[in-house]
Amino acid sequence: AVREDVEADSLLFRDGEHTVVGAAVLVRRTVRKGPFAIRRVYLNTSGEDDADSACIEYNELLCRPGYEPAVARALRAHIDREPWDELAVPGVIDGASLRGLQLAFPDAHEVAQTTRDYYISLDDVRASGKDCVELLSARERTRYRQNVRAYSALGDLVLEEPATTTDALGYLDALAELHQKTWISRGAPGSFASQPFRDYHRRLIERCFPLGWSQLLRVRAGTTTIGYQYSFLFEGRSYFYQCG
Repeated sequence: AVREDVEADSLLFRDGEHTVVGAAVLVRRTVRKGPFAIRRVYLNTSGEDDADSACIEYNELLCRPGYEPAVARALRAHIDREPWDELAVPGVIDGASLRGLQLAFPDAHEVAQTTRDYYISLDDVRASGKDCVELLSARERTRYRQNVRAYSALGDLVLEEPATTTDALGYLDALAELHQKTWISRGAPGSFASQPFRDYHRRLIERCFPLGWSQLLRVRAGTTTIGYQYSFLFEGRSYFYQCG
């Protein structure tokens, strides 16, 4: 269902020869900050409340390389057709898109929250000739081995993948249950407290699991489930998303 307070636009950007060089989704929504009504524009996101958001990462201007400044200027011109107070670009990465937006909105006061992007190169792990556990710090190796011994007392450790989309949805439901138990015990609502969030990921798995773009894993010791992991697979990379 579409929120009644959300207005969405899909944009295409063309060059002088009418060739499409970029695209964008804009969502306009009025939000409250104390007594103030803020007219906010979201770039390439749904404009949902944080609790319902799918948490976008790697947000960029969707355009041909080198067209970032031109697309950003055209985007600014379109946004300026109506009054606005804030432009929200969550998950934008440091690069040509961010530079283009900064040039197109020089009069805007930039509010940035920076998050480091962590990754592990499996090529480097393979080239080292070592088990991945040996590449951990001494403290993490000790913790890992203690956990393996404790769980092995319950039975053989097994890593499983769902065979069908229905099975994958079952893994998601079980992951959500364990995830919620952990975060509620910490006094936080947990990501899966939101029904729109749950519904979004069920639809996403229904579409992407048959294509091999989403992955759910279960680790168990004997008949006891230890946990689940939910990732996205694309162009040879695995993107961890959630666990329980």
